[in-house]
Amino acid sequence: MYSIEKRLIITRLTQSKKKVTLFLNITYIIIMKIKNKNLFNYIHFSYQNFTVENLKSEIIKNFKLNTTYSILIKLSCDNNVFKMSGPQIGLIIKDKHDLLYYEDLYSVIISRIESTLDIYNYIEKVDLLEFTYSAIIPQKELKLKNINEVHINKQVTNPREVKINFNQNLLPLTTDISYYGYPAINEERTKYIKLINSTTQFNFSTKISILESDNLFVFNSPLNKNRHIILSKKLDEFNYLRYIFNINTGHLIKEIKDTIINIKDNIITFERTINSVTITIKDQIITNIKVINKLSPITNIIKPIFDRNINFGSFDLETFLDEDGLSKVYALGFITSLDTLPYLYYLSDYPDFNSNQLILKCIDDMLIDKYNNFIFYAHNLGGYDVLFIYHALLTANLNKEYYKLKTTTRDKTIIRLDIKINKLTKNNKNKSIKISFVDSLNLLNHSLDKICKDFNLDIKKEIFPHSFVKINTLNYIGKKPDLFHFKKISINEYNTITKNN
Repeated sequence: MYSIEKRLIITRLTQSKKKVTLFLNITYIIIMKIKNKNLFNYIHFSYQNFTVENLKSEIIKNFKLNTTYSILIKLSCDNNVFKMSGPQIGLIIKDKHDLLYYEDLYSVIISRIESTLDIYNYIEKVDLLEFTYSAIIPQKELKLKNINEVHINKQVTNPREVKINFNQNLLPLTTDISYYGYPAINEERTKYIKLINSTTQFNFSTKISILESDNLFVFNSPLNKNRHIILSKKLDEFNYLRYIFNINTGHLIKEIKDTIINIKDNIITFERTINSVTITIKDQIITNIKVINKLSPITNIIKPIFDRNINFGSFDLETFLDEDGLSKVYALGFITSLDTLPYLYYLSDYPDFNSNQLILKCIDDMLIDKYNNFIFYAHNLGGYDVLFIYHALLTANLNKEYYKLKTTTRDKTIIRLDIKINKLTKNNKNKSIKISFVDSLNLLNHSLDKICKDFNLDIKKEIFPHSFVKINTLNYIGKKPDLFHFKKISINEYNTITKNN
């Protein structure tokens, strides 16, 4: 007679016809293989947090595809002493994770726990669960066998850079995406897509669109040297694009193209192109390498002479008095000599942001190669704007110092703030990027309105009802606010303002 647990397992497997097979009573030979390899890993759950979603998430993160595992389930009811709950469970994971099957597995585990509690009176209640698991048949190891033997002409390209680009730490040397880490799904996928989109929309002329059909992976390189986000896009049956992103910042590290050129006896021969280098790989052996250097057209070698520094821009922010009595930023922006239109950020456009996050969003978009070593002038920086900028940056640095800050003061007032970060380049090298905020009030010691008049500019500082701005009026459209919301204007000036806004 089968036990209740075995009958439940057999029934579920028969009804669902799953590709993954659950085995009970792992044989002595398999056990000995596990002991000899000594490759045990552990996952711990509090019993309260042992949900089907958490189980699926941990399996996806820790269990590799195309791998067979043995799992021991242990229970703890006191002082973290774990006791076994039934025999091993064998789990075969093929080329994709079967989420529906993991739900069946969860039901089996819950039934086993309840059965254990009924049978053994030394366990009163379960506090913790421990999954002890080991790979019985591991995923096939990938290693480029002859990278050090391939001759690369130093006059054509940098051999060291080629070896850095074409290794397992950047992207596994295969077109089999089961080696690309664990797939990001649900909330985690949404989080990483949002991170990538927030970074790439200002760094690239064409935004990288991520479709539902695209695969998104979290990749831990061998020996955990690097951790990336891998976006895999299928162009057609033979061509694929792989984008590698920094998992913390969302910045693009590398764009890679794979082209399958032959499939024979289940061995795939493909070309991988990174920058100007294309290598052909067959069964983890490089069979060919070619470099295409695009030569720039001959141009006039006479460089224009500039009599001034053009690496500058202007910055401003606006605040409102919140219900807690503190001033908070609701709008800010910048424009440089390289831009035709300003970049503007409004708190109402980011409903999930607070004022500090809005400031950091703007600062991060300024800390890119395009604006490296730029000076941004802010009028009355030391008297107002820098208080909000500096506070947001210091708060962001509480857990880890990401922004390196340097201030220049005069009479205890900040007149210059330098912000520097270190980031990875496309060649996976560290590069520093720095911007500086300078108080323009020290250069032009007048109000912006008076400066516009002194220089006979066509533009002028607009009249704005700053005290009218509240958290619930950020998107206000309607009649103009009452006169007392406007500072230092006459009734005649007030009457020139249009009635509706």
